[in-house]
Amino acid sequence: MKRFTPLIVLLGLVTAVFWILFDKGEIGLNSGVKSPAPSLGEQSPALLGPKPGATAGAQKLSLRQGLVAAAAVAPPANSKSYGSGFILRTVRKETLEAIPEVEISVLNPHRDSGNDLSDTFDEQRDYLRVLWEAGTTYRTDKNGEVILPWPEDYRYLVIADSEEWFAMDLDLYPAVEGITLLELQPATTVTLLAVDQQGVPLAAIPAVIQIEGAHFQSILMRKETDPDGLAVFANPDTPIRASGWNNPDMSIVAGLDILAPVPPSQLLDSNNLPIEPVKLVVPKTGKVEVTVIDSWGRPMSENNLLMLGIGEDVDTFYAPSMSRMTAKVVGGIARFELIGLGQTLTAEIIDNENYNGNSITFGGPVTVGEVVSVVLVGGGPPRMAKAQLLVDGVQLYETALEVTITGTYTANGNRFRRRLYLETNPLGMVEFDLPSIDEARLIEATFKSEHHGSQSSAVSLDGIAEEGVCDLGQVTISFPSVLVSGRVVDQNGEPIHRAEVAVEKLEVLDEDSLFSDDGPPPGSFYEEVWERDWRLSDTTDEHGKFQIRSNIVAGKYRLAAWGKKWQILFVPFTPGDSGLEAILIDAGIVEGSLILPKRVVMDDIELELDYLGGTGGDWDSSNSAWELSGDKFRFTQLPAGNASLLVKLDGFDEELTRIDNIELDVGEVNRDPRLQRIDLRELINVARIRVFDPDGRSLEWVRIKADHPSGSTTFRFSQLTHLVFPNGALDLEINSHGYRTVTLNQVSGDQDVVLHPGVGVEVEVLGLENLSGDLGIEITIIPIREGGMFRWERHELENSKTTLTLEPGAYRVSLRIASASGSRLLSEPGLLIESEFVVVDRHGHQVVLEADVEHINEALQQLETDN
Repeated sequence: MKRFTPLIVLLGLVTAVFWILFDKGEIGLNSGVKSPAPSLGEQSPALLGPKPGATAGAQKLSLRQGLVAAAAVAPPANSKSYGSGFILRTVRKETLEAIPEVEISVLNPHRDSGNDLSDTFDEQRDYLRVLWEAGTTYRTDKNGEVILPWPEDYRYLVIADSEEWFAMDLDLYPAVEGITLLELQPATTVTLLAVDQQGVPLAAIPAVIQIEGAHFQSILMRKETDPDGLAVFANPDTPIRASGWNNPDMSIVAGLDILAPVPPSQLLDSNNLPIEPVKLVVPKTGKVEVTVIDSWGRPMSENNLLMLGIGEDVDTFYAPSMSRMTAKVVGGIARFELIGLGQTLTAEIIDNENYNGNSITFGGPVTVGEVVSVVLVGGGPPRMAKAQLLVDGVQLYETALEVTITGTYTANGNRFRRRLYLETNPLGMVEFDLPSIDEARLIEATFKSEHHGSQSSAVSLDGIAEEGVCDLGQVTISFPSVLVSGRVVDQNGEPIHRAEVAVEKLEVLDEDSLFSDDGPPPGSFYEEVWERDWRLSDTTDEHGKFQIRSNIVAGKYRLAAWGKKWQILFVPFTPGDSGLEAILIDAGIVEGSLILPKRVVMDDIELELDYLGGTGGDWDSSNSAWELSGDKFRFTQLPAGNASLLVKLDGFDEELTRIDNIELDVGEVNRDPRLQRIDLRELINVARIRVFDPDGRSLEWVRIKADHPSGSTTFRFSQLTHLVFPNGALDLEINSHGYRTVTLNQVSGDQDVVLHPGVGVEVEVLGLENLSGDLGIEITIIPIREGGMFRWERHELENSKTTLTLEPGAYRVSLRIASASGSRLLSEPGLLIESEFVVVDRHGHQVVLEADVEHINEALQQLETDN
């Protein structure tokens, strides 16, 4: 053994030297990998300096969990996302001692709410939902540490809210070097004591803490008392802490969930919560049983909830509180306990998924004793109508429809109207809900397709079978084709060859849909909006003639006619008109040239003419035609008048320059000297963005979302591109499929960016081997987040599986199946199989879907038969 001692000593010395060099940064784990220079990962942490609010923390990190000192690598000065992330440690506030296994919720204000927390209150209405649902939940390990990704706007909102600990940091900035500390303090508590009128503690009494605030709906914390009559609530003042101490618009009420005119309750001082238990006396109470039956006297299903309230009306818009309570219908009966004696009660059906949506209430004085039963008659089973839509004998498949239901209320004879927006399935079928038989006996259903017309069908609700399905059969909504013809001539009556003619239809925007029962209120207005249908267009022949044939239905129409040397003209017509004549008059022309910076081309520029009066009136510059050639621009089809030329960059709203008072006469070329050389070199910035993977290879198909004070735009490119934007700087969000998003702030010049791979996710679909036929199967991945550039991605399955690379976040995955002929994908509701999953950093995932084999096979067979 002794002869091996020198070798062991030598090996130990070599190891020690290695770690010394590694600690000094002279040996890196990726030292043999060539990276583009300069890359984001190679910039020195010293470039940043400490961020506001950054915690110094520990400066040396151990090699843990396969992560090599990730938090010690600072993000560069112009980047908000780099590397695997930073380390957050939960510690005791006074001693900074690590606290293990603490659950925290992390909210990225840039991504999750788009604003700071105060605005989030106004938008989201509910504080707890913002932090615990919009945020992402993490749990620290046995050392009190967790690795978080770099935030997108330098900071996080972090909260720890448990029965033991509390912490809230609304501006948590990751440490530039070392570990970020989240300081915890013991949770604040409020204890409620429920006793009877003799002072004896009562168990199983629902105690509540109700937080009322100006910026969100009432928050109700609920817990039953223990055998000693006690209920302990941790951190009941969390929402008030978040919105600011001493907030006069917020209050905390401790009470018992007993339905009484004045429930036992006590207002608490949010700045001085009581240490001793809050004693609340339970008054004498009784029980109420509500029997719920349908129109045939059968017990209603158990998929319903009943809400009981005090008085003659129940406002179901708000969540249950101490003045309302809910109970599930079991066996047709909803049982309520802890009802204060001698009061008027009202019950109302809510969450009414399997019955018609019109809830029915009963009211009146109810003397509450030990047990009181009241029968509440609900609506009948859901009545559905289905129809197959045809156009010229062909199924109108996957087409948007407007279905209007009109009828007369049985009770009072008033008319009602409900408007539905639906889409036919691949078989041309559509289904929709009908009113209950208690509401109306006869209705009329009108089916309207924007491009195919409309057709009405009368529906007698008396004849609908008990299962509640009414088959309207085949409904044809096609109309005979209409020919619109005429000619286009100039002012001298000479035919104009190759003039463009298109049909425009008047779209009436009204407020009917907002007032389905009574129609629009008195004084409401109708706005005329003309929508041009480019499918209904033609070009004149050498005789100036045109013909347009289509399924034009009743309504107001006009022709739009124009040519390169003529102004645009609008001619009203009625479907069926022929012999229309459009007389075009000479147009004015504006031309000039632009001086652009290097690397900027004319395609990056957007030009607009704005008329200030004259014969041009409210003329829209989109009606003109403008051309670009080299550095020259040319406007045609212009009316006479006084105009301004606006020069913008494509995708941005801000004007680069504006030239006013351009006098324009028809039939002449405007050669204003101010238009001959418009110099834009000092008004435009250009930045070259190169994107690499960690090995230095250029990434293709990169998307960059650019935010600028004058607007936002998205650039898509392969390998290399130049971003052209107005003077100033851009905030960039850079993304490529399979890589994590990088966000850069205030970019004004060339930039090299490194994107790091995402997390591997395997998706498997069970049951596909039992499907019949040769099928095309794919899945769709949709990020569940605001402002994401990748709205959806589709992937084909191989052997029922596929592997994806995604960045951390929430996703929705769904399955789509094509028939053997490959004609269409099945998209009927019920055939889509959806599931949601969350991708967490550093972990692979497996998502399993189960196909409804029987349902899919039936639909496939029907689809093949139809084809």
